[in-house]
Amino acid sequence: RPQSGGVVSDDTRKQKSFLCHMECLGMNIYVTTWRFIEVIVVLIIVGALVGVLVSTMSESDNTSQGEEDSSKEENKVPNEVSDPFKENEYIASSQLLTWNNHREIASGQNGDLASIHNNEENEFIADLTNGEDKYFVGGYRNENDLTQWLWSDGTDWDVTFSKWGPGQPDRQSQTKLVLGHNGKAEEWDDEDGSSLFKAIYRIPS
Repeated sequence: RPQSGGVVSDDTRKQKSFLCHMECLGMNIYVTTWRFIEVIVVLIIVGALVGVLVSTMSESDNTSQGEEDSSKEENKVPNEVSDPFKENEYIASSQLLTWNNHREIASGQNGDLASIHNNEENEFIADLTNGEDKYFVGGYRNENDLTQWLWSDGTDWDVTFSKWGPGQPDRQSQTKLVLGHNGKAEEWDDEDGSSLFKAIYRIPS
């Protein structure tokens, strides 16, 4: 209660009311209204800075993850591609070997030379070559009927589909199928199995 004759200004009442409110919250710090506003502004600025820092760190983590993924992609085994048709891997071997030698290597990995059954598969396998050299695949002539072609992995030869180059196959003595007729990777040609060419393997994952 004010002393007799004393006058309490409106500003004093407002300040006391504000200080009382602060005391009711268990705080023993007495500040003016303007000081309180300054503290609120500082807190807002600090909060904004923290938000920017968190956002920057998040972008940095995403960039690092992207670089790590790119690094993993670059470290994949060259010429080894996931088979989009089955759970296998295709491998383009750059070794110059006979058809039988290539098949032995593929068999040692529980695989075989690649077989081709449709245009999509043919284009996919042709893209694994360098576009210039010839590559053995699993096609071969039936010894009991040289007009018949078979696949070494035992899958059926689709007589309604082939990608022979113009005039091919042209010699029954050439009993193995290669990709790369006249430098066109997607076209088939017949060659002697004892010739030395590269090859496309299909290996189970």
